[in-house]
Amino acid sequence: MTKTKSKAYSLLATLSIVLSATIGMVLALFTFFDVFTEPDYGPPHGTISVFYVAFRIVAIVAFYALAIGITYILYRLIGKIFESILACNIYECSWKSYADGFYVMRRNDQTRDINLSNLRTGGPAGNTQKTYTVYVELSYRQLDIAIYRMLNQFHSVRYELPQSYIMPDGVSCLSRPKITLRAAIRAKNEMREDETVFFVYHVDYPERKSQLAHEDKRGKVVIIETDNLANCTTPE
Repeated sequence: MTKTKSKAYSLLATLSIVLSATIGMVLALFTFFDVFTEPDYGPPHGTISVFYVAFRIVAIVAFYALAIGITYILYRLIGKIFESILACNIYECSWKSYADGFYVMRRNDQTRDINLSNLRTGGPAGNTQKTYTVYVELSYRQLDIAIYRMLNQFHSVRYELPQSYIMPDGVSCLSRPKITLRAAIRAKNEMREDETVFFVYHVDYPERKSQLAHEDKRGKVVIIETDNLANCTTPE
């Protein structure tokens, strides 16, 4: 399996959030530094006036509002910078709804059934316990359309498949799986027009509701083929 997620993205996302929050707090504290000093018109004889209390409350609320605002602006700015550089939103590339990797399979009727059988019997990718490994197939043309829409129609670095898929337990669901532009381009570069690609997703068992969570500790494999994808059907 060719991995599409990167631990480096998770590290960058964490660092950018910490950096945004730190800069936001420092700038807000610098702006409201004088608020935390005792004013000359402070409460006389140790009494606390209503005006003084209100002033302090408003100042503290304004401080946190400014800090949150600056942090959010920096968060979006840093995300856009990384998105333009990496063609992938670092805050989203590691989400479970995005493909963890992909397999390219040659579209050959004589070997296709064998390859699909190997995927089914090979166990879950990464040997993940209590998790469905879901292979969602796209043809070369479908992938090409997805890339075209990202670049020219949506102007986005991510593409959301228009279907959701119920897992065999009838409870778990792969909800509108997503593909990043970076992963789509990598897959297309490794494909020929007579080949298909399987993007790999993971869906956790709901421990209390899914009986399979207790029956199979190793995990299960679900394959969603191109025909099922086109017809919006769910696997059985």
